[in-house]
Amino acid sequence: MKRILTLALTLILMFTAGCSGGVPDGVSDRAYELGCAALETIDDYIAGKLDEDTTQQRLRSNRRTLEAHRDTELEEHGDTLIGTDVWKDDLLVTHIVLAEDAIGNKGAGTGTMSAVKTQRSEIADLLGK
Repeated sequence: MKRILTLALTLILMFTAGCSGGVPDGVSDRAYELGCAALETIDDYIAGKLDEDTTQQRLRSNRRTLEAHRDTELEEHGDTLIGTDVWKDDLLVTHIVLAEDAIGNKGAGTGTMSAVKTQRSEIADLLGK
C-alpha cells in the first residue's frame, strides 16, 4: 500500500511539474497565455490541422491582443520594457509577426516550412517550452 501511494504521489508530482513549467522570467502572465495560444496555432498549422488563412487570422488576433497588452505595460513602465520584469513581452510580439510573415511567405511559395518551424522554436524558447 505504501508503495502504491508513493508511486501515485510521484506520478502526480511529475505530471504537475511537466505541465506547469511556469511563466519564465521576463514574460508577463498575460503574454505567456497569448504566446502559448500562438504556439498552439502554429503547431496546428504545421500539423496540417489549420489552413494558412485561418492560421493568419488567429495569429493576427492574438498579436493585436498582445500588442494592446504590451502598450498598457509601456504606459506603466515608460518608453521601453527593457530592464523591466516583462521585457520579453515585446520580443514575443516580434516573433509572432515573424511567424505570420513566414506562414504568408510559405503560402505565397516564397518561403518554407522550415522558416515557420524556426519562428515556432523562437516563440517556444521565449516561453520556456
